[in-house]
Amino acid sequence: MYRYSRFTVYYASGTRAQEVCDLTVGDIQFYPDRAGINIHGKGQKVRRIGIPCDASNMLKKYIEHRRIINMLEAGFPLIVVKNFLGHVSLQTTKIYTEITQDTMNKQLKSWNDKWFLKDNSHFENTNGKSNIPEFLR
Repeated sequence: MYRYSRFTVYYASGTRAQEVCDLTVGDIQFYPDRAGINIHGKGQKVRRIGIPCDASNMLKKYIEHRRIINMLEAGFPLIVVKNFLGHVSLQTTKIYTEITQDTMNKQLKSWNDKWFLKDNSHFENTNGKSNIPEFLR
């Protein structure tokens, strides 16, 4: 969704790829029927452009979704996120419980470092290579 929304903004606005990559949330203003973006171009120039309704809706949905994912990845309890969103049921909030592979790898490595021995030589196979996946080492 992120790549698609970024591409849509890039295409709809006629900006350079790097200008889209440099956008921050503060550069975007949402209105009921459109969005406006401050683009920081070459030579410290700033220009304001509008993006079409479809692209602004996609961008808005992405930002809302990403904010919730960031809260969960930062360790906010699901019940707190549920209340923050005003959901009646936890089932509705569970839609957002996806996590990035990077976050999962960090959590697994942290758990592995805490609970397993640092000397993993007994996990090596006959050719001397470890049977433990790289992200857990």
